[in-house]
Amino acid sequence: NSPKQRQLLIRSLTSMVVYIVAMLMVEYSVHNGLIQEPQRVHWLQMGMLVWMVGVFTFLRSGLNWLLPDPGLTQLQILGANTWVILGYALCPPLRGGMMMVIVLILVFGIFEQNRRGQTVVNLWTLGVFGGVQWYMSQQYPDEFPARIELFHWAMMATVVPIVSILGAQLNQLRVKLQVQRGELLEALDRIREMAQHDELTALFNRHYMNDLLATTARQM
Repeated sequence: NSPKQRQLLIRSLTSMVVYIVAMLMVEYSVHNGLIQEPQRVHWLQMGMLVWMVGVFTFLRSGLNWLLPDPGLTQLQILGANTWVILGYALCPPLRGGMMMVIVLILVFGIFEQNRRGQTVVNLWTLGVFGGVQWYMSQQYPDEFPARIELFHWAMMATVVPIVSILGAQLNQLRVKLQVQRGELLEALDRIREMAQHDELTALFNRHYMNDLLATTARQM
């Protein structure tokens, strides 16, 4: 019930909106006959739903605080991108939309991951994405032409590092602002201390006594 735990739960629920968007995109394609094998797609939707419930249940249990990353940020990003990449493979008409969802998922983690974590996520995303593209282009060359898939991978290989670089810069700016805020609060505390104490004796001065009397009078 701590504020940090509630914040993690809210953040997890917010990130699950991406799953819901992807599932709705897939369901729209199935409903309009754009996908030839809807049964596999329904298994994909079920798997995504089980993943969402499992992650949220684990966070809700409080066991996440036993881990180095209580927010499960990296795990959630890796899982989400893996599910969406599978959606990319099973839903050829939605490939462009799925690529946008992958980038959106990466944006969720730019403030919570360090450089090493971002590198792991980027390599995993590009590796799994490229592997799935290669497999689909070999098995279904008509729906997944190799030249187009290579172009799609090149686009992802360009966008993903740029997102990480921008995220790192924004994260550095956030840390800098937090440090400056801390320094400002310390300076205000020193000024307040100097205003209420005598420099020679370190005892409370007349200004402090006047404030104390005024506060006491208001309370009475």
